[in-house]
Amino acid sequence: MIEAIVLAAGRSSRSSHYKMTLPLGDKTLIEHTVDTLLEICSKVIVVTGYNSQECQKLLEHRRGVLITLNPDFAKGMFSSVQQGIKELQSDTFFIIPGDQPMVQPQTLTRILATDGDIVNPSFKGKKGHPVLFRNDCRQGILDMPKEGILRDFIHNRGAEVVDVEDEGILLDIDTDEDYEKIKRTFFGKE
Repeated sequence: MIEAIVLAAGRSSRSSHYKMTLPLGDKTLIEHTVDTLLEICSKVIVVTGYNSQECQKLLEHRRGVLITLNPDFAKGMFSSVQQGIKELQSDTFFIIPGDQPMVQPQTLTRILATDGDIVNPSFKGKKGHPVLFRNDCRQGILDMPKEGILRDFIHNRGAEVVDVEDEGILLDIDTDEDYEKIKRTFFGKE
């Protein structure tokens, strides 16, 4: 069983709109991220916080999706990581920010085919998301202090790095400019 945690609790403070509901083609940003994961994962846990009801409305009819609210989302992303991990049933799981809608399903398969407790994809020498965790990583992350940083856990445990031919692992939508670039590049729209 493979699960995924999608981090979608933030305020989208660097964008003029709430990012998760931005349209990309015939879906929203969060729908693209979740639907790609559903091609590989038995369950996708979406951690919400700010504007939780909007994500709930978009995703509530998708089979295999669990929405969980992080009441402490304002304390930072790691609190959302820990909230998502509390909902896991599997020891094998991906973690990805909700604002990375262009990851390809074959990339997930490639990451899963790589041995290691932590597997980090890389495109042209740059590491990206999603990161795969296995074995006792789940408990190790929960045991960290609430103000922890996931990158520190990965660094301390060590990760296998797998090269992928998918620029989507690096493409997140933080700003209006990022959004316009992805629309233009992948959807042919201004």
